[in-house]
Amino acid sequence: MKKQGKVTPYAVIIEQNTLNAITFSNLDIKTSDTAIVAVIVGRTATYSSIVQQLGLFKAAPDVSDVKLLGARFVNPTDGINFSIQITFDR
Repeated sequence: MKKQGKVTPYAVIIEQNTLNAITFSNLDIKTSDTAIVAVIVGRTATYSSIVQQLGLFKAAPDVSDVKLLGARFVNPTDGINFSIQITFDR
C-alpha cells in the first residue's frame, strides 16, 4: 500500500482482514459517489477458508455487502479458485 489515494483505506481493510490461508491473485477496486466495490480473485486449499473469509469481510468496518461470485475446485495441488465482491459504504 505505497500509494495513498481514495481507495487505499479500503485496500488496507481488505489486507488486514485476510486469512493466512488465502492467496489473492487480483484485486479490482471501482469507486462511485455512494459506494466502493472491490472484486477479489484468489486461491485457497479448502472451502471452509472461503466461508471464514466471507465472515471476516462481513464484520469489517464500512462493509455493506459481501458476495461469493464463484468458487471452483481446480486440483489438489492448486486448491480452489474463488472470486469475492465486497461493497463498502462511502
